[in-house]
Order: sequence, then C-alpha cells, then structure tokens
Amino acid sequence: MLVAQSGFQIVQLDLESGTSTVLSTAESFNGFPAWSPDGRYVALSSNGGDNHSPPDLWLVSVDSAGLPRRVPLGGPPRNEMWEKDWAPSSDRLVVSVAGAPQRLFVTDTSGRDTVYIGPPNVDARMPSWSPQGDWIAYVRGNYDGVWLIRPDGSGDHRVVTNGAYPAWSPDGERIAFSRPSGPSVAIWSVKVDGSSLEQLTFP
Repeated sequence: MLVAQSGFQIVQLDLESGTSTVLSTAESFNGFPAWSPDGRYVALSSNGGDNHSPPDLWLVSVDSAGLPRRVPLGGPPRNEMWEKDWAPSSDRLVVSVAGAPQRLFVTDTSGRDTVYIGPPNVDARMPSWSPQGDWIAYVRGNYDGVWLIRPDGSGDHRVVTNGAYPAWSPDGERIAFSRPSGPSVAIWSVKVDGSSLEQLTFP
C-alpha cells in the first residue's frame, strides 16, 4: 500500500506488520504515486529537492529500496507531472502534464520513447491504462466525460458524458467512473462501447 504523509513523502506501508518504508526523496515535493503492475517500481512526481523546479517523473525500485531516479524525458520542457498510470507490461507509463491545456504523454521508463497523445488544444487528465493494454481511458475538461484513446494516439472517442476518475474492471470489459449527483458524487459503470450504463452507489 502507498500513502502520502505530511511533508509530501511517499511511504510503503505493510498492512500485516504495520511497518513503513519511505520511498521518496527527503525534503522535496513528492506525490501522485503509481505502482507498476509487476510490483517492482513506483512512479511518482517529484521536484528532487529543488523547490524552484516543477515536479518531474521519477521512478523508485521497491525491492531494492533504492534512491528514486528521474526519468530523463526528451523533447520540449514539460510543466508539472501529475496523474499517471502504467501499461500492464510495466514498461511504459501514461502521464498527465500541467499546462493550458493539460495534456497526456506516453513514455517508456528510460524516457527515450516519448510521445504526446490526444488533441493538442484539449484538456486531458486522469489517465487509466486498460488491463489488456489496448486503450487508455481519460477525462476531458472538468467532468466532460470519459474518453478512450489508443496508446499510439489513434481511435480517440468518447464513451460516456459527465464522468471523471475512470477505473477499469480486471477483464477490461467495463469502466467505473465518478459522476456528480446533486451535491454528492456517485459511482457509475459502463461497457467500453458506451452501453449498459449502471449506477453503483446512491449517495
């Protein structure tokens, strides 16, 4: 289990023993952790102790409890790295980067194979990679619906309107998401083709 404690540190918590291990660089901003599917790495956003720099993409090995390393991304400079998710193969990530608009890019763990995906003039955030690796779910704008896009940037289309925070079912057949319901938020589910919309919680 990963938690962010005071001081913006990423901590690995053993639920059986209650022991904890700090994974992130001390005295720096660290946030938005994402565990790789093979359990070997945690991706995080960190400024590496430089409070004058925006958070970059970093990786830390869980098994060796090694120091985090910055992923040397090529291309033009990027702003703050925020939400991220791993490909099921644990060799690539999709990351949202702050800006106007906020955009998504896909990269390997070395930072060499990096490409932006999605329209350049549309806010895209909250990415979630499908268990089969063929689609990435994401959200446009402010609850402007859940969209799907291929990792190579093709096939971009909307699945459902008025949704955010998509999460895939293990079989990749459905997507759960949150949707405002009056003053509260409800959890819904939909098939990947946009059919069989179902409300799961009733706040």
